[in-house]
Amino acid sequence: MVAKMSKINVSKFKRFPLYDDNLFTIDSGTKLDKSKMSSINPSINFVGRANANNGVTDFIDKITDLDPYPAGLLTISLGGEYLGSCFIQDKPFYTSQNVNVLIPKHNMSDRCKKYIATVIFKEGRLYYKAFVDELNRHMKTDFSIPLPVDSNGCPDWAYMEDYIKNIEINVNTSLTKLLIAKETELNKIDISEWSTFSIDDLFEAQNTGNILARNVIDGSGETPFVTASGINNGVAGYIDASKYKIIPGNSILVGGKTFTLSYQEKDFVSNDSHNFTLKLKDYNATKKEYLYLISVLKAELSDKYSWGDAVTKNKILKESIHLPVDSKGNPNFKYMSQYIKDMEETIKNYLTKLQTIV
Repeated sequence: MVAKMSKINVSKFKRFPLYDDNLFTIDSGTKLDKSKMSSINPSINFVGRANANNGVTDFIDKITDLDPYPAGLLTISLGGEYLGSCFIQDKPFYTSQNVNVLIPKHNMSDRCKKYIATVIFKEGRLYYKAFVDELNRHMKTDFSIPLPVDSNGCPDWAYMEDYIKNIEINVNTSLTKLLIAKETELNKIDISEWSTFSIDDLFEAQNTGNILARNVIDGSGETPFVTASGINNGVAGYIDASKYKIIPGNSILVGGKTFTLSYQEKDFVSNDSHNFTLKLKDYNATKKEYLYLISVLKAELSDKYSWGDAVTKNKILKESIHLPVDSKGNPNFKYMSQYIKDMEETIKNYLTKLQTIV
């Protein structure tokens, strides 16, 4: 079994520039402006300077005469808040500005890529500083990473492979325990006394506006521009929304074409009139209560609505869902809130354990 990262003896490691013959060709990326991209028939990932979701910040249309990068390459954020964030891209992609692409010069396993991506991130955060001394000035000059070496002084690919494999085993074990705990908790739920509620009785439904992506300038304001994407809670940027219809927050946004559901805490604007919001009529629900309701809506209606049968506000208002009730037969929001709180605490505990593994 390979030792944990904190116990690795790196005294015999060797530093390699990323452009070393054993490692990568460094490409500058496609340098696209996300605000100028379209998403009519999106098929390509858009990778920006982000530290979540593999750096993917949007899903856009393929650009004529510009081939995307193939899956399997690494991307690295050169600056900004998420400087050094490095990911393996599992689907074809374009990049924003200040994102480099690392193209392996030789066959390299995904586990070795993961190892190197982690080291790049740690080195970037340790030795460079956003807005002061960023990676864009160092990538092709003096930026280097420490790697284990074999008897020939070359990167020890077997060591990296085994190290990541060991972490994956430990993480999978912990995730399995988490799923078992979740299933056990679900099995404890007694739904025999739940009641059926018409969605029309519970919610007000309101269609959103229709803002073209080409008119959106990310960073021009503070109002969330929300789409039906499942990425980043649907938030594609923050814009000046003074010319647009503001949609009240503390509500559920439903993607009409895709049946994606997200809780929107703040007032926002949206991109597609096929989207609509659901807001409880007679109760000022909390975030946790809305998250519970989203789970119920997904569980009961996801199989019915998809790209083949898009949902509209009129359709969904004719549906019904099952909910826990209080002694008066009303939806038991206290129960819903406590349930989500308990689940969050369970997940938090397991994530804490995972951090001790990696």
